[in-house]
Amino acid sequence: MESVFNNNAYVCAMYIALWWLFALICTATACIKYKCFLKDTLLIKVMQIPAYICLFIIGAACVMTIFTFIFAAVLLFLCCTSIFLSGITGVAAIKEQYSAGRLPLDKAALYGILQFVFIADVACIIILYGRQVKNCEQCK
Repeated sequence: MESVFNNNAYVCAMYIALWWLFALICTATACIKYKCFLKDTLLIKVMQIPAYICLFIIGAACVMTIFTFIFAAVLLFLCCTSIFLSGITGVAAIKEQYSAGRLPLDKAALYGILQFVFIADVACIIILYGRQVKNCEQCK
């Protein structure tokens, strides 16, 4: 840390915040540009499963000792920001399905809320992809 961030944790936090902001901007522009977002969202959600498992195991191990408790809090924060960013792409995919008339409003609202819930976001997008890919010629 001394050679990379000049022994300053605030500089490290600033870099993390800038990368998070960059990811948010990229996610928002992708939501505007692309028309068929369901398959991409499914891939994003499924690829994050191993990362969530690793973060959970490392975070659980860090909570067991008092000395690494702050590291567990940082992991929790990074996991929450990851869920937020992937939730935005999930909401864009659900909005796309609703706009195309392939999803009723009540289910679209429920699926949209579930995009920001841990594990429910992955299950929701897999179910949605399985049901809707039959009717979507662009997503095949």
